[in-house]
Amino acid sequence: MFIDRNRFQRVQLQAIAAVVVLLGLMYGTPALAESTVAGPTPIPADIQITEKLGTSVPKDLKFTREDGTKTTLKAYLDKGQPIVLVPVYYSCPLLCNITLNRLIDTLKELDWVPGNGYQVVTFSIDPREDHTLAKVKKAAYMETLNRPGSEFGWHFLTAERATIKAVTDAIGFGYRYDEGKMEYLHRAGLIVVNTDGVVSRYFHGAYTPPVQLTLGLIKAADGRLGSFKEKVWASIFEYEKSQKKYILDEDIVLVALGLMVTTLIVLTFVAFRRPRRRAESGT
Repeated sequence: MFIDRNRFQRVQLQAIAAVVVLLGLMYGTPALAESTVAGPTPIPADIQITEKLGTSVPKDLKFTREDGTKTTLKAYLDKGQPIVLVPVYYSCPLLCNITLNRLIDTLKELDWVPGNGYQVVTFSIDPREDHTLAKVKKAAYMETLNRPGSEFGWHFLTAERATIKAVTDAIGFGYRYDEGKMEYLHRAGLIVVNTDGVVSRYFHGAYTPPVQLTLGLIKAADGRLGSFKEKVWASIFEYEKSQKKYILDEDIVLVALGLMVTTLIVLTFVAFRRPRRRAESGT
């Protein structure tokens, strides 16, 4: 029997490529471990970010924008976009700066800028800080991010003590002021709030890999963020609580691999049959 080896090899490569595309490997793998940057001061064990998935955030409490005007979380949710909440304080000696700098590293890798499909809301947990400091911080970080339009989607807010407490209680963000060290003790993390104002995902640590934040935003956006291909790609991942990150959904992967193996067998059979038929018809 005559075998067209070149054709057979092409069929094999096409089938393998189909598997790669289906699994979304062109985006990288979100199963990579997240790195965590420790703060300058040891954080007591009782200060934690306690996950409260499914909890609604207070939407109508007043915050102050970096320009001195008043706003609420509802004003950002009304845009129909998920929110990335970033609790920090602007005079923080190290950890908050690391968190914001690493967030910039992540945002630079996303396909969308803040305001284009999602909002980033950084707010101070220190009620003594006002909008003038927030304005300085925003200007510095916008310059570093250097993505035009981001200033409309990344907000730096301040608030009164009662508002800060209500929001941090709702999202489970623990912190405490240390009189001796004259600084707030807290942990680093991002909290994603979906378009309904409900907490949908936590990313612990000072750094969130771009692919993890991308998945969190697509899943929180109620179908309003990402291309069709990106949405399909996101659908094959599930959040693993024990690892605190998105990983490939094993059930979907097994089904996909089964389909790809079946396709490979069929294509291989066709590749062998066609040359044989030609050979037979030529005799």
